[in-house]
Amino acid sequence: MFWLKNRWLTIAVFAVLLGLSGFSAYHKVEFSYDFEQFFPKGDPDLEFFYEFRDKFGADDNFMLIALESDKTIFDSLYLAQVADFTTKAKKLPHAREVFSITRFQNFVKTPFGIAPYPALHIKQPEKYAKDSVRLMNDERIVGQLITKDAKSSVVLISNTGLLSQDEAKEFIVALEELIAEYKFKDNHLLGRANFQKVFVEMQWKEFLLYTIASLLLVTIVITIIFRRLWATFIALVSVGLSMALFVGVLSLLGPFDAMTSLYPILMIIVGMSDVVHIMTKYMHELKSGSSKKDAITVTIKEIGLAILLTSTTTAIGFCSLITSKVPPIKGFGWKASIGVFIAYLTILIFTTALMTLFKKEQIVRDKEANDNIWFRVLHWAYGLSLKHKIIAPISVALLLIFAIGISQINTNVQLGAGLPKNHKITEDFHYFENEVGGFRPFEVAAIAQGDNLITDYEVVKQVDAMERRLREQPEIESINSYTTLYKTVNRAFNGDLSKNYKIAQTEKEFKEHSKFISRAPANTINVMVSEDKKYGRISAKVKDLGSDKVDAVTNDINDWVAKNTDTSLVIFNQTGTGIMFDKNNEYLRESLISGLGLAFIVISILMALLFRNARMLIISLIPNVFPLLLAGAIIGFAGIALDAPTSIIFAIAFGIAVDDTIHFLSKYKINRDKGMDMEKAIYNTFIETGKAISITSIILFFGFLILFTSAYPPTFQVGMMLSVTLFSALIGDLMILPMILRWLGKK
Repeated sequence: MFWLKNRWLTIAVFAVLLGLSGFSAYHKVEFSYDFEQFFPKGDPDLEFFYEFRDKFGADDNFMLIALESDKTIFDSLYLAQVADFTTKAKKLPHAREVFSITRFQNFVKTPFGIAPYPALHIKQPEKYAKDSVRLMNDERIVGQLITKDAKSSVVLISNTGLLSQDEAKEFIVALEELIAEYKFKDNHLLGRANFQKVFVEMQWKEFLLYTIASLLLVTIVITIIFRRLWATFIALVSVGLSMALFVGVLSLLGPFDAMTSLYPILMIIVGMSDVVHIMTKYMHELKSGSSKKDAITVTIKEIGLAILLTSTTTAIGFCSLITSKVPPIKGFGWKASIGVFIAYLTILIFTTALMTLFKKEQIVRDKEANDNIWFRVLHWAYGLSLKHKIIAPISVALLLIFAIGISQINTNVQLGAGLPKNHKITEDFHYFENEVGGFRPFEVAAIAQGDNLITDYEVVKQVDAMERRLREQPEIESINSYTTLYKTVNRAFNGDLSKNYKIAQTEKEFKEHSKFISRAPANTINVMVSEDKKYGRISAKVKDLGSDKVDAVTNDINDWVAKNTDTSLVIFNQTGTGIMFDKNNEYLRESLISGLGLAFIVISILMALLFRNARMLIISLIPNVFPLLLAGAIIGFAGIALDAPTSIIFAIAFGIAVDDTIHFLSKYKINRDKGMDMEKAIYNTFIETGKAISITSIILFFGFLILFTSAYPPTFQVGMMLSVTLFSALIGDLMILPMILRWLGKK
C-alpha cells in the first residue's frame, strides 16, 4: 500500500492539509442565526409568505422593550424617562420608527377638523387618574403599549430591514447602552435582532465547549483503555486531525448554523470509534506474535473493510435527512456524511501510517490486567446470551412498552421550549408571553376580489367582521389591521368615546372618514394596505400554546371564514412566520418516515451485497430496530415534542447503531469462513470484537452525555436520548443478535 510504503510523505501531506484547513477556518468560519432557515423550501405557503412580506415587511422585524416601573407607569418621573428614551431611541443604528405610550394620541373632531391630543398627559400628573381609566380600557393600548398589570410600558422599535448578524449586534449593543442611562426597575427585550445576537454568541460558546469536552473525554477513555502514552497520542492526534480537516471543509461550505454545535461530538466519537477498532485489531495481532507488516496488513484487510461499511451506513443514516425540506436539517445530513468519510480516510491512511512508526513495546503492553477483566466480562456476557428463554420474553415485553411510549409522541412544538435555560432571553420571552401579547406572529392577508379594492366599504366591513372573530379567540392578542384607522376616525367624529370605536354605520360616513385617512402619512397606511389597494393586513400575536393547539385555532378560524364571508368580495389567507413554523413541523414528520425508510432500503442492499444471504440481512437489521423504538418511547414517555432537533435522533441512532452490528457480523463471517462451527464463531467474535464494540459504545454514551451541558433543552434532550439508545444498541448486539444468529443462522 502506497501510503504505508511512504509513511513520512503521507504524514507530510496530512500536515499540509491541516495547515490549509486551519487557514480556511481562521478566515472563513462564522456563525449565523436565521429563524427562517427552518422554513420548508418549495412549499406554496412559503411562496405566499415571501410575497406578503415584500408588500408589508417582515412580521418580526422589530424590537420590543418593556421598561418596568417601581410601582405603576403613571408616575411623572418614570414617564419623563420613557419619553426621553423614546426620543433618543430614534437615533439608534438601524432603527426606523419608535413608538411608545408617550407618543400615542387620541383624536377628536372640531370645527377646524380632526385635532390630536395626548392620550397621556405626561406633564400634568393631576390628570393621571382620568388618563389611566381611559388607557386601561383601550384595546389599542393594553397588552401592546402597556402591560396588563400597568407596571411597564412597551417601546416598539421597527428596524430598517432584515438586519445582518453584524448589524443586529451593533443595534443591540447600542440599545443596551441607551437603557443603562436610565434608572428603570428592570427591562425586557424581545425581537429578532436580540435573538440573532444572543444565539450566535451561544453557538460559538457551545461549539468550543463541546470540542474541548469531547477531546478531554476521549483522552481519559483512551488513556484508561490503552495505558500507553504513545497509543493515546496516536488516537488523539488522529481524531483531532479528522476534526480539524472537517472544520476546514465546513468553513468552505458557508456560515455555521444552529445545527453546528453537534458536529464536534459527532466527529470525535465517530472518528474515535474507527480508531479504536483499527488500533485494537493491530495491537491484538502484535500480541499474537505477528510482525508489524503482517499485523497492519491483516488489520487493514479485516477492519479496513468493516469500518468502510460502518462509515457508509453511518453516512446513509445522516443522508436520510436530505429528504427534509428544512434546509438546516438537510444540510446537517449531507455535511455530517462528508465528515464521516473524512474521519474514515484519515484513520485508514494517516493512523495506520503513524502506528507503524512506533515499536511494538511503545504501544502494546504484553500483559495487561484489563485484558483479563474484559475477557471475564465478555465471557459472562456470552453465557448470558445463551439464555434465550429469558432474553426472548424480555425482548417482547420491551417491545410492548416501547409501543405504548411511541403512541404518546406529540408534535405540539412550542417556541419557548427551545430557548436556553436560565438565560435572560428566555426570562424576557416569558415576560412578554404573560404580560404583553407574546411574540409568535399571526398574520392574515385580506385579498380583495374582482374589481373591488381592499378599502371599499363592503370589503372593510368583511375585514372588520374577521377581526372581531379573532378577538373572540382568547389565544389571539394584540390584534391590529387597517380597519383601526377607520374605527379611530369614527371615534374621533363621535366625541372620542370608546363605544364609538367601530366602523361607520353608513357608506356616506365611511367615505367621509376615508378622506381624512387618505391624508395620513404614507408610512401609517403602507404597513397595512398594499400600494395597489388589493391587499390588506391583519396582524396579531398568538400565545405560545404549541403548534398542534395553534393549528386547532387556525382551523376553527378557517371554518368560520368559509361559512361567514363573501368570497366574491374578499378572501382571507393565514400567513406569517408562526404559520411557517408549524408547516416546518409537518414536513419534519413526513421526512422522518421517508428518510428512515430510504436508509433501511439502502443499508439492506449493502448488507445483502456484503453477506449475500437473505437470513443475514434479516439478522443484521432486527437488533437495530430496538434503539429506534427505544428513542421513540423515550420521546413519548418524556412528553418531548417532535421538533427539528429531536427528528435527527432517529437518523443518528440508526446510522451509528448499525456499525457495531456490522463489526460483529463481519468478524462472525470471517470465523465461519475459517471453518469454525456456529457456536465457536459466536464465542470468538464475543471475545475479540466484543471488546472493541463495547469500548466504542462507552465512548458514544459518555460522548453524547456532554450535550447535557447545553443550555438549550432540545440539545440536552438529544444528548440524553442518543446516550441511552446507542448504549442499548450494544445490549442488542451482545444479547439479541447472537440469539437471532442461533435461530436463523444455522445454515
